[in-house]
Amino acid sequence: MTETRRFALAGNPNSGKSTLFNVLTGMHQKTGNLPGVTVEKKTGKFRFRNTLFAVEDIPGIYSLNPRTADERIAVDLILDDSPNAPEFFVFVADSTQLRKSLYLFLQMQEAGCPMILALNMYDMAEKRGLQIDTEILGRELGVPVTVLTASKSKGLEELQEQLHDFPARPRRTGALELDAESAFKRIDKLLEKVQSWKANRIFQRSSDRWDRLFLHPVWGYVCFFLILFLTFQGVFFLAEFPRSWIESGFLFTAEKLEELLPIGPIRDLLVNGILPGLSGVLMFLPQIALLFLFLIILEDSGYMVRATLLMDKVMRRAGLNGRSVIPMISGVACAIPAIMATRTISQPRDRLITMFIIPFISCSARLPVFILLVSLILPNERFLGVFNYQGLALTGLYLAGFIAAFLTAILLNRGMKKTRQDLFLMEIPEYRLPHWPVVMRHVGNRCMSFMSEAGKVILAVSILLWALSNYGPADFREGSHETRTPLEESFAGIGGKFIEPVIKPLGYDWKIGIAIVSSFAAREVFVGSISTLYHLEDPEDKEGILTILGRPGGISTASAVSLLFFYLFALQCASTLVVMKRETGGWKWPVIQFSFMACLAYLSAWAAFQLLS
Repeated sequence: MTETRRFALAGNPNSGKSTLFNVLTGMHQKTGNLPGVTVEKKTGKFRFRNTLFAVEDIPGIYSLNPRTADERIAVDLILDDSPNAPEFFVFVADSTQLRKSLYLFLQMQEAGCPMILALNMYDMAEKRGLQIDTEILGRELGVPVTVLTASKSKGLEELQEQLHDFPARPRRTGALELDAESAFKRIDKLLEKVQSWKANRIFQRSSDRWDRLFLHPVWGYVCFFLILFLTFQGVFFLAEFPRSWIESGFLFTAEKLEELLPIGPIRDLLVNGILPGLSGVLMFLPQIALLFLFLIILEDSGYMVRATLLMDKVMRRAGLNGRSVIPMISGVACAIPAIMATRTISQPRDRLITMFIIPFISCSARLPVFILLVSLILPNERFLGVFNYQGLALTGLYLAGFIAAFLTAILLNRGMKKTRQDLFLMEIPEYRLPHWPVVMRHVGNRCMSFMSEAGKVILAVSILLWALSNYGPADFREGSHETRTPLEESFAGIGGKFIEPVIKPLGYDWKIGIAIVSSFAAREVFVGSISTLYHLEDPEDKEGILTILGRPGGISTASAVSLLFFYLFALQCASTLVVMKRETGGWKWPVIQFSFMACLAYLSAWAAFQLLS
């Protein structure tokens, strides 16, 4: 009979808990060098010998005195003595920062938590010449101690043996009476016994030399914008050929389906409805994959923490601090986890302002829209023979989103009284080479998630648009007929014509209006909807969507620029509004947020079109 045991991973932020969780369970939970990456507990299972282990990865904290929402989640889990609570804990400590880690360890021990102490990143400690006597450490603390390097799966089997042999014991809840001064006195005496350094070995952090550049009050910002610029140059330059291959693959598939399938609604739905809708978005998957790749490399290398500290000075001008930068940077991937990451912000006022401005940060769902429109406006040529014009424009769009978020934060800061100014303290990890198998796995997971989530919505919208665009009131009044219903006389055409007076000042026709409405389900649906509608308008046209939209009668330059401004500022994401409602406890702030961004999007799009037309 298989025995089942439950334990949890606890420790400081950035100690490698989530990495160990992934290695143990095989799950691909997001990890990184930023506190706040894990803002809710994550659960997984693995089997070792005859035992099934259920493991929880809980948010990293520095003490059992919570100040923020994610810290409260961790403390509640640690102090939980219900029957469903973890039987014991694996306390994951950074071997190079043992003094800092042991304070939380002693608090948990005083609270009656059974523990195994896992010294992670032990290879880095050895590289520095640091030696830790685990036998004395375990004897002094009264717990089993193991050393490991989770990112390389070193020491994993020894830890699993200790998990298997760890005795079952009843949980007891102790009073938290340990004060910091006495705790660190005990820790310092303990470390004198267990830590030693190799003779004639002087360690100097190589990170310090790079930090003199990346955290410089002038050159630090230059490097930040240069990295941002090179990222978007790479997004366009490196993805051009894969993008064209995917588009060609969809066109080839459409041609084959036309040859193989008989004339009828099924062929028409596949060739002129579903395939154009899917290809309109998925052909931009290489750009999305590259953006994820660059972001993960910056995060895993340790640079993202430096960028956060650098931007702390900027955010203070808006009444916030560097803690708001972490979820804002996460918003480049998706606003939903970014809003949840604001739980690391202790002040409710600062958290609300940060949640409010996050949708201004251009997420991966906007990327297909931006790339489509930028490709229509600018030629795929080089500036000074090196820099791609389209990459320059994309960099400008992302910077414009950050600027809009910053200015909105200033506006909200003036209207919402601040009770106190929080200090922003953050551990700066060393620069590390990314673990490439993990990086590529994360990129693959994010791309699969994008295709799964976006693909389902695009498929549903494409089928619905095809049906609404092929049938109209005349079909039901007169019955079936052989002639195809004109697009303008279909249900979609009638609906588009109804809203056209509202969007006409922005330079949009009824087809663009339909695509805008459909994209409220997800922004990237705009590209698939436009592709479907223009293919349905002329089913015999088998060119790619960029070619079709670039012709006379497609989307003009003025309209394309207007659309860029609209999607830059509009909150076209139903899921984001639902998460905002959940995090704020009601619909008040989501409605204010949506209305504010909609007005800003409409006015900026109108101004852009009027100036260029």
